[in-house]
Amino acid sequence: MMVVLTHVTSGIMDSYDQTGDIPYGIIFLNALTRSAVPLFLMITGTLFLSRKSFSTASRVAKIVTPLMVWNIIYLVLLQYQSLIPVLNLLPVRELSETKYANLDVSQYLIDMTVRSVSPPYHLWYLYVLVGIYLMMPILQKIVQHLEKKDLEYGLILWIVFTLGWSTLQSLRQFIPFLPKGIDISIPLFTDLMGYVFLGYYVDQYRLMHTRGSGWRYGIGYLFISVIMLVRVIVQDVTWRLGGGIITTSFENNALYVGIQALTLFVFLYQITQRKSSIRQYTSDRFWRFIVILSQLSFVSYLSHVLILEVIQVGVVKRFSMQGFPYITILALFASMITIILSYMFAFFVSKLPKKMAYILGY
Repeated sequence: MMVVLTHVTSGIMDSYDQTGDIPYGIIFLNALTRSAVPLFLMITGTLFLSRKSFSTASRVAKIVTPLMVWNIIYLVLLQYQSLIPVLNLLPVRELSETKYANLDVSQYLIDMTVRSVSPPYHLWYLYVLVGIYLMMPILQKIVQHLEKKDLEYGLILWIVFTLGWSTLQSLRQFIPFLPKGIDISIPLFTDLMGYVFLGYYVDQYRLMHTRGSGWRYGIGYLFISVIMLVRVIVQDVTWRLGGGIITTSFENNALYVGIQALTLFVFLYQITQRKSSIRQYTSDRFWRFIVILSQLSFVSYLSHVLILEVIQVGVVKRFSMQGFPYITILALFASMITIILSYMFAFFVSKLPKKMAYILGY
């Protein structure tokens, strides 16, 4: 849901990029969902780093096989959009920078592997996840021999040289003398990998088990989201200068997003762990439904962009100039419809023959 809402609101923000008249409701919705990727990486660290074994081959295959298949699907749609009338509804030319005169699948996959072309914009995360999974057996052995203070030291370096530096760069408008780069490189605790260690650290040392503090973390998540909104409003002058909207404070390695992901992670963990209080308002059927949604989520993620693009062209972009609150409500509506339809498609995939469902991500 967070990923879909991010894509919906980002598309609307891009349409306003040159005018600077983006409704603040859209910016706030975008800010609320920016911690989706860090949150999932923290969950990955929590689930796998504490284990003594990791089935690398099977887990990587479950990602790589559907990833290649869906890249081919997008390539086919890209090539034959003008030849098949129904495909004109799918603006797949906006999904990638790929431009091929002929349908060369092997060259397309090779080019994306070496990053000479960009894959469809929502698939980048899966390449990151494959790299983390390939390293997971080594990472497990490393954390097993790390003391708490060593892990804290690595996380501090990551916060300073990754989150801190990224945040400083987003302030370049106000601090013009900032250097453009820094030569200090921190191996292992770098880039998005820090979130994996952070999730493990929070779980391993029980920082999420403080009783009675769950809702405070939820409030903290909302508070930092408001700060992200204010951060954009303060730089509103950039729009007037024709520089486009400032979203660097929304990047995965921004300090704002890191804090947001941490607070949301602890909040959700504490809420879901209170099973006794939750179950009195829910039934076993509800939890079985949640399990089914979880099983369908990967296919839903892989396919949601096609559905979203149709909705954006048919609905959102036609009404994108209505202003607040209409465009904000429209964004929520588009997100909800995209989620429902993508899960319906995923459910359809789950009913296909086992091998076919597997290569499509189920």
